[in-house]
Amino acid sequence: MGRSLSTLKIFIIIVVINVISSALTNAAITIDGRLDETEWKQAQRFASFVETRPFSLKESTHPTTVLVLTDEKGIYIGFINEQPWDTRYRRKQERDAMWSDSDRNFLSIDFDGKANMGYFFGVSLGGSMSDGSISGESQMDRDWDGDWEVKTSESETHWFSEFFLPWTIVPMMSDKQSTRNIGVYFSRQMMEVGKVVGFPGINYERRKFLSRFHPVTVNQYESTKFVAFPYAVSSYDNLQDSAEYQAGLDLFWA
Repeated sequence: MGRSLSTLKIFIIIVVINVISSALTNAAITIDGRLDETEWKQAQRFASFVETRPFSLKESTHPTTVLVLTDEKGIYIGFINEQPWDTRYRRKQERDAMWSDSDRNFLSIDFDGKANMGYFFGVSLGGSMSDGSISGESQMDRDWDGDWEVKTSESETHWFSEFFLPWTIVPMMSDKQSTRNIGVYFSRQMMEVGKVVGFPGINYERRKFLSRFHPVTVNQYESTKFVAFPYAVSSYDNLQDSAEYQAGLDLFWA
């Protein structure tokens, strides 16, 4: 009887963990690269991309639109890339590869909007990820690896990428306001034409980069993190020929 009750207790704890975790992590937006949730209709839109490699600043002839929105979990960014199916490069490469013969999307963010520190996040059409930090205007450090998500998808006329950056991804300056001013830079690498287009019209190879990010105001939420540590312990008494089972759950909310 005692063993049955202990087993039932462990089962209940596991169920509670699953329910709590599901409730806390169930986002309205699913990171699948499709950008088909209704929430995206409320996103800020950026579409004025120009050629940044070569640095001609000509208006791009390959339409690109970026969507940005936030919720209590973090920042969501979606790329909509118009491109014929048979001109796409989907080759995979190792994480943080500097050069790649694949079509790619990149976003760079200065979370504090002070031009002191930025972070970049990228994905290839094949799904390969890259990230790193930016300091001193344009010094890239690919040793930094963040905890974030991204997926890509394709249609006949477009390919898409969908990023999620949690508020806990990097330390940010404390601000009690309901909005946060950040700096952003978006870019797209197109292998078929050998060009990079970006918004705004800047390039990390030039003297000024981080301080020229485009200012954006987003809704701000207090970052939180939930962690559950379940445990189960069993012991056996040889003299009494009996077993004892204990189970519990430690919850941390930060």
